[in-house]
Amino acid sequence: MALRYLSSSPGGSPDGAHMAKANKKIKYEVLNIMAAIELKQEMDLKHISEVIKGAEYKPESFEGLIYRPPWSYAVVVLRKDGKAICTNVKSMEEVEKVFGGFIEELKRAGVLKERKTCPSCGAILEEEDLVCLECGYVFPPPK
Repeated sequence: MALRYLSSSPGGSPDGAHMAKANKKIKYEVLNIMAAIELKQEMDLKHISEVIKGAEYKPESFEGLIYRPPWSYAVVVLRKDGKAICTNVKSMEEVEKVFGGFIEELKRAGVLKERKTCPSCGAILEEEDLVCLECGYVFPPPK
């Protein structure tokens, strides 16, 4: 999360002497949040760039796929190994909306396999997992 110091006095600076002298509450503003997900599957970035609007892949200049949702200033960078980051957002709600929309686009395009997810926290799991490593949820034994 990127933070910017907002001085409470004109020409003020974030140095320790000024802050100690002022003895006031420091105000911060969230400028940018960066979040990451792991889709746990290999991705065909060239194919995705051809079937999803707002996605571009230029391997000669950058190894990842860049997706810009048309309704946000956010940017998603997807790597071939299925790891992705979302940046240029200001709240966790926006992160969830951007990643959720991107995942729906991938499903609609048929490039994202349906995966087992934890009913407690929503983490993506391997089919054979009996315990969620994210939250500790224990799956009932198969019948």
